[in-house]
Amino acid sequence: MKYFGHQCNASQDPRLKRLRKSDGSVGIDLYWRCLEIVGDKINPKNTRCRLEWTPAELATDINSKDDLVVSALETMSELGLCHIVPHGIYFPKALKYADKAMRNAFPGELLENLMISLISELEPQLCHKVPHCAPKEVKLKEVKLSLNQPIEVPQYATVETETAPSNGNGHERKPLTTAQKARRLNDNYATLDKPNLPDEVREALKAENRALEESL
Repeated sequence: MKYFGHQCNASQDPRLKRLRKSDGSVGIDLYWRCLEIVGDKINPKNTRCRLEWTPAELATDINSKDDLVVSALETMSELGLCHIVPHGIYFPKALKYADKAMRNAFPGELLENLMISLISELEPQLCHKVPHCAPKEVKLKEVKLSLNQPIEVPQYATVETETAPSNGNGHERKPLTTAQKARRLNDNYATLDKPNLPDEVREALKAENRALEESL
C-alpha cells in the first residue's frame, strides 16, 4: 500500500485526544508512524496489519525512549487503537483507509470484511488491558444508520455520577468507565458525520458529547 488516507479532523478523535493527554506528542507521533510501517507492508497478498518492529526499534525511529514507547503502545491498546496479542501488535484500521490499488484488489465490502475477520480472529488472544468490545468500524457495520426508515431519539446512558440512575427495571445503571466514554464519544462523532441526521438525534448526541468530554 503506497498511501492511506485519514479525515481532516482526525486530531479531534476522542481516542487520539486521550492518547495525547496520556503520552504527549510521543504517543501521537508513534501512532501515525506505526500506521505508516504497517501500511507499507500491506498488499493484496499480505493483509495481516501486523507491526513487525520492536519497541526499541520504534523508539530509535521516532527519537524517543523505550519506556515511553511501551507506555504509549499500552495506552493505544487500552483505547482500542491497536491490538496487542502474545505474538505481536496489530493495526487492522489501516485497511479502512487503504489506497486505490488495494481497493481495486478487494472491491465492494471485501476490504472491510477482511478487517472485521482479522479483529474477530485476534479477539480471543487480546490481553486483559484491551477492552473486549467491537471497535467503531465493526459497531457501525452492525448498527448501520438507515436514512430510509424513521429514527427514534436514542436513550443514552448518563455519564459517571455519584449515584447512577435506575435503568427502568429496578437495577442501578453502572457508571461508564473512561474507555467506555471514549468509545461512546467516538461512535457519536461518527454518527454526527452522517448526512440527513434528524435534528433531535443530532442535538441529543451533541448534548451527550458535551457531558462526556467534561467528565474525561
